[in-house]
Amino acid sequence: MKATRQDEMTPYNEIADICKCGSNDKVNRICNPVKGWYFKSCPKGTQKFYCNTCAKDHRQHQQETWIPGENKRILAVYGEVQHKISNLNENVRALMGAYGPLIEILDKAVTNKQKTLQAVFIEIQQLQQDQETFYRQKIQERSIICALHKHAEEIDQFYIKLKNATAKYADYIKNAASILWMHYGNIILSVDSSPILKLQDEKQIQMFLRIKEQKIAHFIEEMTTGERPKTLDILEDEQRLIQEINQTVLVKLNSLSGAFTTKRTHEASFIRSQIDIVSRDLMLREMWQEMQSIKQNQNIRSSQDPQQQMH
Repeated sequence: MKATRQDEMTPYNEIADICKCGSNDKVNRICNPVKGWYFKSCPKGTQKFYCNTCAKDHRQHQQETWIPGENKRILAVYGEVQHKISNLNENVRALMGAYGPLIEILDKAVTNKQKTLQAVFIEIQQLQQDQETFYRQKIQERSIICALHKHAEEIDQFYIKLKNATAKYADYIKNAASILWMHYGNIILSVDSSPILKLQDEKQIQMFLRIKEQKIAHFIEEMTTGERPKTLDILEDEQRLIQEINQTVLVKLNSLSGAFTTKRTHEASFIRSQIDIVSRDLMLREMWQEMQSIKQNQNIRSSQDPQQQMH
């Protein structure tokens, strides 16, 4: 059953303040002032909160705003942005947990250290901590005693800060590939792959190579059409093998037609070298995996030999 206004007012009346008008009634409404209007029943002048007695001749509010309803509204509106900040923090935390070592390597190639993904993660973590502190100190207890309306301006200022932050970091609620592309797409072809190929997690290496292949594909597309592509088809299709992707972009590069200017020749040569690097990296990674497999088998045999000798 939907709560009535009377249902909301009954518990609030037990803790409500006495109105300043002298009627001894308790305040239950909030004034939304309009310039040039006035209180006929409030000789002391404008009052932000007023009672039933004041309401009879009240001429200064645009609409009737009940205090319990306003407290519920403030709590709900703040709760929405609070939820967004929490989701944002959890998403970036999960990203750092899944790709932390790769991100650490890629961030070293970012010139502006304030723009690194690790720096953004710290900012979002701090935002979450600030939000939790503000809620605990300014919202939680006041919501219980229905006093949020008294601190609406303070809450509103912090709410605007959080709302602006959710807009600023809106892209960080996307999937991992999109976020990594956003940060490293423009520098990926200049990153030394050697330390990345040594990572233990194959998923991180595959992500690095997919971002690189996506950049190569974009480069070729831009050379072909003269327009910068916006799709992330390679990153979105996680099932395609890197070897297959690399062969596809090589075929596209070889199929470029038209007159080759000096600039275009240099660009094609650069992209071809990047395709060759991916081929080399795939071969090195395969060799490394084979070596690791051999070592693992040797370790297993060496651990079993003493037991066999005892028998």
